[in-house]
Amino acid sequence: MLHAFLFTTTLLLAPAFPPDHPGQPVPTQVLGEYFVKNTTPIPPSGMLTLVVKNQEAFDQVFQQVPPLGLRRPGGPKPDQKKTTPLPRDAFPGHVVLAVATKAHASAEYSQVKVTRMDDTIRLHFKSSVHETKRLGKADPKSSAAVFVSPLIVMVPAKALEGVKSVEFAQDGSTPVVEKP
Repeated sequence: MLHAFLFTTTLLLAPAFPPDHPGQPVPTQVLGEYFVKNTTPIPPSGMLTLVVKNQEAFDQVFQQVPPLGLRRPGGPKPDQKKTTPLPRDAFPGHVVLAVATKAHASAEYSQVKVTRMDDTIRLHFKSSVHETKRLGKADPKSSAAVFVSPLIVMVPAKALEGVKSVEFAQDGSTPVVEKP
């Protein structure tokens, strides 16, 4: 009886994707030039996960970073990275999957990929801020700086047709599951 309980519990805690099967790749575009508005509540886990289906919902959470200084005629400075903002006509043809990490350091994201297996979409990424370093509620008396770093990924809306759950999987952390 105990073995059946442990087996059932293990199945409930296991992610939908087996570690050796990555699923089918989904076309993505990582977006940049945005920050998370300070009116956006971050859950106690220190990581906000979102499935955004329209411009109004996107605008409630994110704001485009204003340009710093004057740009030279002819484009960005050679040392600036080229980032992509959300296209004006992104919705309803696309859905945005987003993560916002709150920590005492700015998070950098890498190895971002989106895959689909059956009725589950998974956004997998590496973050420079480990799960144990995230902040739920920052101590108001603390003098340490607090950063909220977004990862914004645009996927075709067709990729979410029939999807029952979206997993946000930071490398080395337990995936967060959302209903689309």
